[in-house]
Amino acid sequence: RSKATVSVLYCIFATMKTMLGLLSAMSVGLASKIDYTGHQLYHVSSPDSCHDALVKERMSPTMNLNFLTESLREADIVVGPSDRTEFLQLLKSTNASYSIVSENIQKELDHQVANRKGYQPGNLEDFDYNEYHTYEEIIAWVRDIHSAYPQLTELVTIGTSYEGRELLGIKVTGPSTGNKKKIFTNYAIHAREWLSPATGINMIHMMLSQYSSNAEVEFLVNNLEWTFLPVTNPDGYVYTWTNDRMWRKTRSPNSQSTCVGTDPNRNWANHWGYPGASTNPCSDSYMGASVFSEVEVKSVADHVKDLSASGYIDFHCCGEMWMTPWGWTTDYPSDYEQQYDAAQRSVDAIKQVSGTSYAYGTISRVIYVASGSSVDYTYGDLGVVQSVAVELPGTFTSPSSIIAPTARETFPALLQFGFVVLNAN
Repeated sequence: RSKATVSVLYCIFATMKTMLGLLSAMSVGLASKIDYTGHQLYHVSSPDSCHDALVKERMSPTMNLNFLTESLREADIVVGPSDRTEFLQLLKSTNASYSIVSENIQKELDHQVANRKGYQPGNLEDFDYNEYHTYEEIIAWVRDIHSAYPQLTELVTIGTSYEGRELLGIKVTGPSTGNKKKIFTNYAIHAREWLSPATGINMIHMMLSQYSSNAEVEFLVNNLEWTFLPVTNPDGYVYTWTNDRMWRKTRSPNSQSTCVGTDPNRNWANHWGYPGASTNPCSDSYMGASVFSEVEVKSVADHVKDLSASGYIDFHCCGEMWMTPWGWTTDYPSDYEQQYDAAQRSVDAIKQVSGTSYAYGTISRVIYVASGSSVDYTYGDLGVVQSVAVELPGTFTSPSSIIAPTARETFPALLQFGFVVLNAN
């Protein structure tokens, strides 16, 4: 199994955007919202030469490209009108094959929020689980769902973002006594991945609403302590609603650079600064000025450590992947066999619900080498053997109609993960 070949579908991770011309965007509200009218979406199948060129562009951008999804040999890339000629020349020079998926991605982005009802605090029965929600609406919902299930939940303040927003989580556990094993899951560490918190909200609701009717749910809630953090990168998430739908990073300034933000999944204290992260502040894979430079990352890391968690999942989108350590190297960890077995149980649960096939295996072999990641830290530094990074289906431009089916197929996988953690020695 350690030599199993895992088919790579699509993925997410990595956007390249220079911030030239966006200097005023350092303060939310000062910059107008970016309009992606006329931006085309390309699907690129890259031979080695093109892959190397794209990686170089991703790490140290010279064009205004957005890598929406990316795997070892494929990528979905948004290209603006001003960069189209140079981009096509790059593809031609490296013999890459490509197709145009969308002539104008702004149409898809507009469709994501068309006819959105929003949410008024205190009206839990009116909350629409099938639409994307703002940070403020999510926080209000977390407080309201806690009020609706006070016997099973507890609010958890995990920290405060750079711009002063609360990292508000919710703990779910039943009345059983004893020292329960703890599972921590976080969402929206990358700001533009709206499907991530939407799925998390749905799974919290499913866990609570099914507690009295589903024996498996009742058992796992009673015997485990679950903590959910729906929005891990609040400042970046808010920015995707107010200024730039494609924003990925945090919103903290970088000294000696006009480019804002750090990739919060390259900022953890495990092999920080190794290949798979960028030293360029203008890159969406920028690792930050130092380990844990981002207060949001440090807050989550400290909380997971203080919990003595036995399970950890970092939910991303998109690409249909269930991944385990390592990200920083293609070497297999000593616990790979049990990590692989656990991943297989979860992806099998997904397939039984919907037929969706997830790729699974180590991060570096399923998607690409990525250093300084959350999963490498929780496993390598905190000893959480069952540490997982999940790439949900769809793309950043997927309509809200994808939320419900994604939650339905992912929830059984989360429950299987719970059984693995509960039964581990």
